[in-house]
Amino acid sequence: MQNPICQTCGRENAADAEFCANRACGAFLGWQSGAPAPTMPEALPPIAPPQPVPPKPAVQPHLASAPGANAPTAPAARPRAPVAAGPTQRVSARLENDYVRIEPGGKGELALIVRNAGTVVEQFVLAVTGVPKNWVTVNPPRVNLDVDAQERCQITVRPPREAMTPMGRTPLAITITSSIDNSVISTLDATVDVDGFTVLESSLAPFESEGTRGGEHQLIVTNDGNQTTNVNFAATDTADKLRVSFDPPSAALQPAQQAYVRVSVVPRRRTWFAAPKRHAFSVSVTPPSGNPTQLNASLNQLARFPHWVPKAGAALLAVLLAVGVPLAIRELNKSDRASEANALVKIPQVTGISFDQAVTQLQAAGFLVEKAPEAVSQGERDKVFAQDPVAGTPLRKRSVVKLTMSAGPGRAAIADVQAYSAEDGKRTLEALGIKVTTGAQAVQNRDVAQGLVVRTNPPAGTQVDVGATVELVLSDGPPPKPLPPTTGEYTDVTKQLVAAGFAVASPPKNTKTADKKLMGTVAACTVTETATPCAAKEKEGSTLLLAVYVLNETVGVPDLAASDQAAATQALTAVDLRVGAVTKKPSATAPIGTVVETVPAKGVAANRGATVDIVLSGGPPVAVPNLTGLPIGTAKSRLATVGLSATAGVCKDTENVATQTPAAAAQVSKGDVVGLNCSRCAVSICVEVQAIAKTNVLKVPAR
Repeated sequence: MQNPICQTCGRENAADAEFCANRACGAFLGWQSGAPAPTMPEALPPIAPPQPVPPKPAVQPHLASAPGANAPTAPAARPRAPVAAGPTQRVSARLENDYVRIEPGGKGELALIVRNAGTVVEQFVLAVTGVPKNWVTVNPPRVNLDVDAQERCQITVRPPREAMTPMGRTPLAITITSSIDNSVISTLDATVDVDGFTVLESSLAPFESEGTRGGEHQLIVTNDGNQTTNVNFAATDTADKLRVSFDPPSAALQPAQQAYVRVSVVPRRRTWFAAPKRHAFSVSVTPPSGNPTQLNASLNQLARFPHWVPKAGAALLAVLLAVGVPLAIRELNKSDRASEANALVKIPQVTGISFDQAVTQLQAAGFLVEKAPEAVSQGERDKVFAQDPVAGTPLRKRSVVKLTMSAGPGRAAIADVQAYSAEDGKRTLEALGIKVTTGAQAVQNRDVAQGLVVRTNPPAGTQVDVGATVELVLSDGPPPKPLPPTTGEYTDVTKQLVAAGFAVASPPKNTKTADKKLMGTVAACTVTETATPCAAKEKEGSTLLLAVYVLNETVGVPDLAASDQAAATQALTAVDLRVGAVTKKPSATAPIGTVVETVPAKGVAANRGATVDIVLSGGPPVAVPNLTGLPIGTAKSRLATVGLSATAGVCKDTENVATQTPAAAAQVSKGDVVGLNCSRCAVSICVEVQAIAKTNVLKVPAR
């Protein structure tokens, strides 16, 4: 008995295995081999006693009844026994706990029990909706259950500790769905309660201001928590030399919102003739709960006149007093205020840098900063896109400069272009606004044909900025592997090559010889894809054309009809011919495994030592079902029910069948393989992904 091969992961299993031994797969092998899933026996209900049926007159066609004779009556119908119900699919599930409270940055766990309540072996897939996918981990995400078996699953929810994590209760929906029939489903409801948290980030700039009348600072407070927070502002100076005011005096911050506060610092007393004095003070940002944040700064108070002015003006004091010191001082004050208020400073260029860098430069020039509430989708992400007024505009100090930030050109998920041609992969990604380059080095891959895309770098599904560059990594085909010896009897060489994973073209090339010892042996080997002689190593799956020595003498191909393969081989060997390709086709009349056709046909003259291809009966024909539009996984199950298997290459079980080979309604033999191709779409571009046919180690493929 041949060991079953898992069609899901390709692993060879023990002959009596029901499930794949690969722990990461665990697929039920009965679905893949065409065997029915195990069912629970059901007792047949008792047969009801027959009920009498009133006789009805019946007249035979074209015959008249004799006068006075009674017409024959129909026999009473025998009651049918009720038919036993077929296999049923059902799932039941229950939660051990349906509520969890979580602090952002922590985790909460929900546990549930999944039970197979049907009468067939099932695989169930668990999914959670209601919160972002990156919050949730399901362990295990799918379970394989025998009839009436159950398994405990755990759902872990991890809300990130960030401002965009909403606080409060959120309902969850947990669905358990059959991977074979998505109408078999169970839904459970649970609740996640996310706590609120408060994190405030504060900055005060510049660290030091200076002036004769006072200075100004800007306080920026950011709410990095996930709940609305009311904050109050206050200031203290230990020497009580300053008056500090805030505009606004408090703020109510939504999550991720910033407050821009103007801090005005004025000395309580003016200094007329003295060296500059530095007054330290601190600003506190106080949330409703928790400790306030302290920010230190200082004011460098300048005197109205330099300290040497009294000495220099002592000689003029009498004159000034006589002329009128009060008038002079009043005019000086007026002039100082006008010159300081009307002084114009050119705004520096701050576009293309970060917001913090722009604030530092503008505040150093004496300006206040305001961030525009809406960002634009142009320019580099998180950089200043525009400033108002523009750079170089003369503006009075303490005026406000408004900065507009860039949110970047948007984000896009990299489409899955595995098994696409390089051109199709490029068109698909460019339709998403992503730039594409092709990797300089192709990689070896058994599952993706040479020249097609193996993967992208970054991987498919990664979120990137629109306009970012993604690399396509192409396949160089399967890796090379050692070639078995290509000398000796043609039949033996062919078997060894096919067993090693190579294809052999049929019929071989005939090379005539007069040496009977060489008859039927291999003369040469050529790789058909490159038309070069076979080397010590060739790519796995390559097609090889062998040359075989034949004599100049001919013999008629014998009649092999109704012979099995062993008898056909013996009959051909008896007349110095060799068995070539062995294939099969359906036959409604010939027994399975018997010869229905030969190439060349019987009686045709063939050189001694040449090969004859034989076609065996595959048994009664099986019609290939129409699988177009079905999920790949469902299509595989449907093929298994009629005794066929499938190959789908890199197509996933959740993707739909686009085309199939052979086509629907084609007549094939039981056990044949149907190739399934899927279609993948991104934006408005759809590409058909071809299945890669694996070399069949039991046959020599026809050329």
